[in-house]
Amino acid sequence: MSNSYVKTFLGPNILPYFDDDDTVEIYTNRNSLWIDSFSKGRLDTGIKIDDQTIEGVISAVAGEVQVTIENRLSANYEPLNCRFQGQFSRNITDHPSFTFRKRAKKLITLDMYLEQNRITQAQYDFLIQAMAERKNIVIAGGTSSGKTTFAQAILQEIAIRHPKDRIGILEDTPEIKVEFNDFFDFHTSKGDHKNPPYTLDDALFDSLRMTPDRLVVGEVRDSAAYTVMDAWNTGHNGGILTIHANSPKLVLRRIHDLIRMRYEKGEFNSMIGDSVDIVVYMAKVGDISRKVHSIISVKGYDETQKKYITVNECVEG
Repeated sequence: MSNSYVKTFLGPNILPYFDDDDTVEIYTNRNSLWIDSFSKGRLDTGIKIDDQTIEGVISAVAGEVQVTIENRLSANYEPLNCRFQGQFSRNITDHPSFTFRKRAKKLITLDMYLEQNRITQAQYDFLIQAMAERKNIVIAGGTSSGKTTFAQAILQEIAIRHPKDRIGILEDTPEIKVEFNDFFDFHTSKGDHKNPPYTLDDALFDSLRMTPDRLVVGEVRDSAAYTVMDAWNTGHNGGILTIHANSPKLVLRRIHDLIRMRYEKGEFNSMIGDSVDIVVYMAKVGDISRKVHSIISVKGYDETQKKYITVNECVEG
C-alpha cells in the first residue's frame, strides 16, 4: 500500500481492515466505522471518525483518481483494490459517508462454502453436476448478499474441472479475479471527452465474436439482460449472471423488468424460461450471512397459465 493522502486520512487504526482477507466492506455509519466481514457479517469496529476526516477521505480519493466531484463519487480505487462510493454534499445528506468495497485477495472456494455450512452437500453436488452439464446459472440476492463472491467460487470450480473452456467475463466494475488458462475480460466505461461510453451491451456484442465457451456477466442492472438471454439461448451455454433481487420468486421477473427498460412491447417470458436453467439465491439464513438460501431449476414458461415452470431443488441450507 503506497503512501497517499487517502492512507493518511484513514490512519493506522483503519488501514489493517484493508489487509484482512475476511473483511468485505469498510464503511461509515454516521461517525462510526463499520465493517462487513465474510464470517461474521456487519460489525461496529468501535472506531470514531468525524465528518471532516470522512470528507478528507472522499476528496483524497477523487484527487488520486483525477475526478472532479460535486455531491458524490463512485470510483474504482486501485491502490486499495476497492470499489469506492462517497457522498458529502449537504444537499443530499446530513452526514458525509464512504464505503470501500474490497475485491477478494483470497478466493473463497466452493469447498470452503461447504466447510463453513454456507452450502449443503446436496446443493454442492447439484451445482457441480450443473457445471458439467453446462447449465446457465443466475446468482441472485439482495445488496451485499455475496453474489460476486459466490460467482467467483463457481468459476474457480469451472477453472479446475473444465480447464479447456474459454471464458468471457463482462462487468461494470472489475471484481471477478479468477484466473483461467483461456479467458478475456471487459468492463464498461462512462467515456470522456476523447472516448465514447462503453456499455455492457457493447461488451456483450464484442465478446460474442470472440468465441467464448462460457459467458459470465456481473452485475446486470439494465436492458443488457436481453442480450445475455439471447446469447444464452443461441449456443453460449454454461454461463453465469449475477443480479439483484429481493426474493427467489422475483428473480425471473426482475430479468423481465430489466429487458422492458428498453423493449416496452413484446413478450420475453418464454425467452427467459428457455435461457435460464438454474437460479441460486444468496441470503442470510439464521446467523450465517452470504449463504446459499435456495436453488431453483427453471423448466420453461407456461403460456397457458402465464407462469414460469420451476422446481425447488434445495430450499434452505
